[in-house]
Amino acid sequence: MWTFGLLLTSIVFPGSRPLPRNAAIQTDSSRVVVLTLDSDTFHNTRAVRVYLPAGYDSERSRERRYPVFYLNDGFSVFSARGWNAPGILDSLMAARSIPPMIVVGIDNAASITGARNPARDRANEFLPWPDSTEPDLSAPRGLKYPAFVVHEVMPLISRRFRTLSGPENTGIGGSSYGGIAALVTVLGEPRTFGTLLLESTPLFLFHERLIAESRTLRTWPRAIAVGVGTRETDDERLNAVGTSALQRFVALARERSPGSRVDLAVVEGAAHNAAAWRARLPGALTFLFGARSE
Repeated sequence: MWTFGLLLTSIVFPGSRPLPRNAAIQTDSSRVVVLTLDSDTFHNTRAVRVYLPAGYDSERSRERRYPVFYLNDGFSVFSARGWNAPGILDSLMAARSIPPMIVVGIDNAASITGARNPARDRANEFLPWPDSTEPDLSAPRGLKYPAFVVHEVMPLISRRFRTLSGPENTGIGGSSYGGIAALVTVLGEPRTFGTLLLESTPLFLFHERLIAESRTLRTWPRAIAVGVGTRETDDERLNAVGTSALQRFVALARERSPGSRVDLAVVEGAAHNAAAWRARLPGALTFLFGARSE
């Protein structure tokens, strides 16, 4: 299988310091606010990281509202050692490659202070059905993830920040199991999200059930970016299986929603890690939110 469990350190960095409630971190003229969310869905408490673009706090922008892009595995997405999303967003917005937006990183259960089994806890929230890749998880709770995002995370963000509503202003994405959770959320709440990012997402799991269920989707995101490397694992056969499944999903999206823009990036030599996702993030964001999608 793709090395999901072994990649945990690049996804959650266990052992990091506990986060203060509602902390703010300066990144040049943009800023990152770290909120605390007590989840009724999963009965735990996690950090939710919010990137506010440059100018958000200026006097002339105080009435302006912004689109929102939600990303799973928030700690890794916002860490300089992970995806380095704040730095990449600063650069893309400064170059006007993408418009100003709010980006929300949702920490996974493994990032919670005191987590006893981080790999299992993360998989438990992200996977919708049991799978042989996680033999200790007989009843994962991933089908609850769409409700968690739409009814807990999104209201928290809309109460605290000046957001735009509607699918044209709302997107979601993730990598690996986090990509599975993102697709499950789109399938569960199809009229909520207009953009979707899937990085190194193992759609071959569950006997490709997520691809089959996507056939029933009537409202597709208007823009979908999919990325995968040719060295996700040392098993060449499994690399081919994983890429083939993503290619079938992309073909299905193009067939069922010809009005959607869909991009597949297959990167030679790229592995299943945060460095690969960081490298692909500028291109994915530009494709999803650049001038062509406005």
